[in-house]
Amino acid sequence: MASSSNSLQNQQPSPALQDPIDEIAKGLALLPVRPCRGQKGFPVRLEANYFPLRLPSKFVVQRYSIEIVPPARDSSEKTSVSTATNITPPPKQPSKKASKAARKTILTGAISTGVPGAKTTLPIHSKAPGQAAIAKDAAAPSGPPPPDDSSAPDDSPVWPVPTGKKAEQIVKLFLDLPGLRPYRDAIFTDFRAILFSRQELPKGVLSLKVQYRTENNAVARPNALIYTVRLVKNARPLDLRALMEKGQGGDLTQLQFDRQELIQALNIFFLHYARSSPNRLSIGGRRSFPCQNAIPDRAQWDIGKGLWALRGAFSSVRVVDSNILVNVNLCHGAFYRAGSLVSLMENFNSARPTAELEAFLRGLRVGMTHYQDSNGTAVRPEQRVKMIVGLARRTDGMSANDNPPQGYQKPIVVRDFAGPQHVSFWYEVSGEQRWYTVLDYFRDKYHRTLNRNYPVINVGSAKKPVYVAAEVCEVIFGQLYQKKLDGIQTKAMTDGAANPNSATRKFIIDEGFKNVGLSDSNKQMKFFDIQAKPEMTKVKGRKLDDPTLQYGQNANQAVVPRNGEWNMANKQYREGKKLGNWSYLKLDVEGIPKPRLKRSPTVIGWGHVWEAMKSFYDTAKGNGLTFSTTFEEVSKVAGALTITGPDDHRLRGYLESSLEDFKVQLLVVMLPCKHIRLYQAIKRIADVELGLHTVCVVTQTFCNRSFSYYGNVALKINLKLGGINHELRDNALSVIKQTNTMVVGIDVTHPSPGSSGNCPSVAAMVASVDEKLGQWPAVLRLQRATQQVATGVKSQQTQLAPRQEIVSEIEEMLETRLDLWSSKNGKALPQNILVYRDGVSEGQYKAVIEQEIAAIQRRCGNIYKLRNQNRPRITFIVVAKRHHTRFFPPPDEQPRHIEGGVNPRNGTIVDNGVTDDRKWDFFLQSHTPLQGTARPAHYVVLRNDIFTPQQVKDYPSQYRNVADIVESVTYNLCWLYGRTTRAVSYCTPAYYADRACERARCYLSGYFDDGSSDGNAQRQARQGDVEVKSPLTDTMFYI
Repeated sequence: MASSSNSLQNQQPSPALQDPIDEIAKGLALLPVRPCRGQKGFPVRLEANYFPLRLPSKFVVQRYSIEIVPPARDSSEKTSVSTATNITPPPKQPSKKASKAARKTILTGAISTGVPGAKTTLPIHSKAPGQAAIAKDAAAPSGPPPPDDSSAPDDSPVWPVPTGKKAEQIVKLFLDLPGLRPYRDAIFTDFRAILFSRQELPKGVLSLKVQYRTENNAVARPNALIYTVRLVKNARPLDLRALMEKGQGGDLTQLQFDRQELIQALNIFFLHYARSSPNRLSIGGRRSFPCQNAIPDRAQWDIGKGLWALRGAFSSVRVVDSNILVNVNLCHGAFYRAGSLVSLMENFNSARPTAELEAFLRGLRVGMTHYQDSNGTAVRPEQRVKMIVGLARRTDGMSANDNPPQGYQKPIVVRDFAGPQHVSFWYEVSGEQRWYTVLDYFRDKYHRTLNRNYPVINVGSAKKPVYVAAEVCEVIFGQLYQKKLDGIQTKAMTDGAANPNSATRKFIIDEGFKNVGLSDSNKQMKFFDIQAKPEMTKVKGRKLDDPTLQYGQNANQAVVPRNGEWNMANKQYREGKKLGNWSYLKLDVEGIPKPRLKRSPTVIGWGHVWEAMKSFYDTAKGNGLTFSTTFEEVSKVAGALTITGPDDHRLRGYLESSLEDFKVQLLVVMLPCKHIRLYQAIKRIADVELGLHTVCVVTQTFCNRSFSYYGNVALKINLKLGGINHELRDNALSVIKQTNTMVVGIDVTHPSPGSSGNCPSVAAMVASVDEKLGQWPAVLRLQRATQQVATGVKSQQTQLAPRQEIVSEIEEMLETRLDLWSSKNGKALPQNILVYRDGVSEGQYKAVIEQEIAAIQRRCGNIYKLRNQNRPRITFIVVAKRHHTRFFPPPDEQPRHIEGGVNPRNGTIVDNGVTDDRKWDFFLQSHTPLQGTARPAHYVVLRNDIFTPQQVKDYPSQYRNVADIVESVTYNLCWLYGRTTRAVSYCTPAYYADRACERARCYLSGYFDDGSSDGNAQRQARQGDVEVKSPLTDTMFYI
């Protein structure tokens, strides 16, 4: 489940592209060709959220690479620029006499440590260089201040190359120069690295100088840096129409490369519209949101803790059967609430300074509300923007190891996250130097009385802090929150985004079509003679038959699902297991209100717990779980515990005592609320440190006496013990069962933005152990750096590899699964291995084929040779969930009696119209969503040895169509998820692998959550941190 950063390095492809086009092209060229189209199922008519695009008969553009060259630090370009480029020269610097007078009158704001080379200069200079002092807020009185770009090392000969939004702004300023204005309608660009022009640009505009200013400033600040922007022309023009028409034959790799060039150019065409529109906020390369003054009704809602959700539009170009389609969809993002920083902190439920608040604010851009220019006029907050690096900490400032300048005075911060009365700096007042607090400074300079409870904000750096008061900070609109949402925020986000199916369709056609630049509002559509109509693409789908589920041992235990779900009332597990010693624990946490009965003021007591647990015991027993002890015996060793928090040593002590003193095999833990950190601590202690099965429930929910809820909890317990909850009947998976096939699921989880710097990526692999497909034990491995040598042999490195998607230890992980299969199947190894791989993007197909699949083949070759067995046949299928394809029944087929319309029925499959004409892929909506618009899973076959015409010729007649077999097997696997009574949205092996990755995140919560609150994150993670202890190994511990 990869997550990626939007940062852009110099000379790298645009964020709109995400993957280099040559890697995508080479990967697509390696894929197996689609053998045929599927035929099984009832035909259905559908619409897809794709809009056909018609190009002009001739569409030739020149391609240029954009280079932004910063000046040298000692360059005269820091202070002057030729007026030929129509850039306003900076005002003259004041004379020494004027500067001296200005020192006494200038109004200042931020507080800095005054280190030479720091971001700001001092209006009143300390006698000893480097002593703490006050930073300027206007033109420096004693000469030109250092420019804004101070992130490069002080001894670097040049200023750093701008990236991200700064690079985007420089390109916008470049395009606004007089020399380029006549060509602006003919130009489209990603504003970072690539520019296209319908006509060749004259040499005189290929290299121009640009003086930087922010988008909210009409005039550049004094002494702003002057960058050189160069356009480097590509060797040949790009004929987009010809690239589209070349899809009829020729070299496959070249064909895919040409197609990716076409897709790249058109994606940039629509990105240009989003980034140049004054009413749109572009995030990344393909998402845009309305600006603050243009938010439609019900397009923004509060999701809690200082965040707002905002509805936007997504677009992406695809080429299908020589047709160009633009995929348009709703998208949603969580944004920081604009306005007062104090209000944001209070909405976070913690204006009280904590490490969590610091992590929440880190990286946030804020405008200064107290700055004034030399005339005493207030400067708008968006004109003076700073980035929060943290709150005031005791470690701020230079230490002796940093070689501070002579006379340097480190600021005094009494405690971490201190208020303004506890942060002091060395400052000169009326010719006398003394320590000055932030509180006193704002009182004396601005006549402001600061709140002593609000933390002081650092907008400088840890070594060179620049302090400001929280009350003078204004949060800038449009800042995406990229860290993980908590459970309450996720629910609020999901509920607000869950539009009825018909409402989603209407938004895409009415608003999305226009917002991504497909309508006449994009003037370049007419200029380039590109045409599109707001009519969705018509596709043909098929509704596959649902399987029959088998419970118990008798035919009357069969269940026929309806609308993607079923009821297991009066049914018993296919294989119920026996639970030995077990117990339950009611857990409370100091500071958290004791849980109450639902819709009642009554506090839940031990009597309520006993009655609820007895009901659960009876329900589980009725479903086929057997117990070796009576409920009365279990209750004798049950207990209640109140702790201070997840780190309370009494929690571990109780779990350890349950295992060692009472020999408990499984413990049901009742939590006071959905306490994520507490849940993580329990799973880490029980799974990794002790080897104790645990099931966590929320006390209020559990005591609500819901028998369906008790049934779901019992499902998890039976799976943990090695049981099988249900199987499929009517030969739904006979192709798998008759061919001795092991089914494998693989996923990788990555650090989220805000995770510890030491946070690793973790790979998970699950695999079936026999033909019953009811048990899927997992293995977890930390991702390590690997190196592919010329011989194809993998060279293993010792360092961890955050954000590495290719599974580094896939050979070792697969061997553990083969050994487990062999131990349960008479020492025999499987003849076939069917792999479902989650989380792989199109640009990673090549790496997966050349590394992961090759590694599987290599390890199987060695193992099977030692066992004197033939190598297994391997089919490898990628499962993609994070895409924007949606399907809608046509309006004339929507049932009138259902408000808001309906989704396509579960089991709907599409392998035409919006699928690739060469690669083997299909969309499958296997589930019935609880709310909103259904998202189908996208499956792409990367390798196929199992389901070939040669292999299926001996199968029954209904299994002769290879495409039908793969689609049917994949759909039926979606009904095997054992902890629910619904078909899941993508196939069970990949779903289980995703669950295993989530459990790994629990074990490494000190790394995946912000590391500032967990000292454990200071060391490098070890493999032992994600290895469960016996007897949990080779079980479904992650359920």
